[in-house]
Amino acid sequence: MRTIAVLAAAAALGVSLSSKSLHAQCPIPDLLDSAPCCAPVALQVPDFNPFISPAAYLCFSRCNLEQNIQLSVDWGQIDPVRPAGQTVCGLYKALVRVRNAQAHVLYSGPMTLHYSRTWFEADGVTREQVWRFLVNGDLQPTDQAGPAPCPTPDCIGIEPKFPTFHVWGYYDVALDCLTGTFHFSGALNHDCDRVHHARGFLRQGNFHPERSYTIVWPRENFVPSPTLPIEQGLFDDEAIRLLDLFNRTCLAEEPASGNALAIKSYCPCPNSSGVPPQYTNLELQAFGVCGSIVRPPGTGSPFFNYNTKAIGFWAGLPHYPNSQALRVTFGKYNFTNACTGATTTELFYGVCTLRHKDAFRITLAGIGGRLGATFLDQGNARARINPPPGPVVANIPYISNIILNFNLP
Repeated sequence: MRTIAVLAAAAALGVSLSSKSLHAQCPIPDLLDSAPCCAPVALQVPDFNPFISPAAYLCFSRCNLEQNIQLSVDWGQIDPVRPAGQTVCGLYKALVRVRNAQAHVLYSGPMTLHYSRTWFEADGVTREQVWRFLVNGDLQPTDQAGPAPCPTPDCIGIEPKFPTFHVWGYYDVALDCLTGTFHFSGALNHDCDRVHHARGFLRQGNFHPERSYTIVWPRENFVPSPTLPIEQGLFDDEAIRLLDLFNRTCLAEEPASGNALAIKSYCPCPNSSGVPPQYTNLELQAFGVCGSIVRPPGTGSPFFNYNTKAIGFWAGLPHYPNSQALRVTFGKYNFTNACTGATTTELFYGVCTLRHKDAFRITLAGIGGRLGATFLDQGNARARINPPPGPVVANIPYISNIILNFNLP
């Protein structure tokens, strides 16, 4: 990854962004907490190399695991997005390829990555800094891809201009500060029709109402499960963060507090009884110290408020992601923007990882306060970069100008 920008403070901190010396320097602050409310900030993120990881391709049918296919993911170089030659703070692009055991490419496509946050984890043996990105894009099957309905979704080719299927998810890179070793984890999700082919949006329709699909890496020790602990409770950790699309700049982090309260567990694939409640709907609200607010939007299936889908967990890896449980998330909120005063209704997509080991903030001064063991990250879905950011979208590649970072117990 190319460095977006570095404040003069970085030089004062003696921070080197060379990948060869990162482990000697970490923790490395991202500098997003270096200014007051609504002030522009430069983002500091190091370069990362491409990687290949064994992956699990999971097909769920009626919220039960149908198939667990062994594949690999091949992530190319991550580069900043530069429309008209101007870098957009926190926005990146990369090509991902999904390969079979014979290394043939099954699916590939350009992904958009939004920088979400960084933190520090330690357990008495390892010391790791983690950088998280929220990911979305379209994957296109090759002639090597498997048959429908699993692993290839039935929605492929619904229109000549859509020979692809849309995915959202996340990408984590963890650096062992003692050894300089990198570990990567993440997921890409394509949901059942009620979510990913919702009425009122492009690609709406009835294609695979009972099936959803998730690609997870690393595959090692990953146990798929449609039932997992639920992220709920009070939170007063981390922040709401805005992107000024007009000026292509990041705005300073806004510390926030709030809560998430479970309403019901269900299976929307399709609505039916006698199946695992793989999804849970929660009421989520958050209040930023600068005045940004995340509120329930009222009714509006399937995106009403915060929804979380259980994917599985890693069973005791000796490195990151250790023993985390994985959920992918989507939601609909009324969002009040502290910097503009506007209130809009937004769709959000993201990830929740639970059971992190001892985690801490990274600040300009170094290691900060402890974070909760549950990490919730989401970004809103808008049609384009050029201001205004275009209409709210679902089911197609999107740009985010609102990033939510919350920690729960």
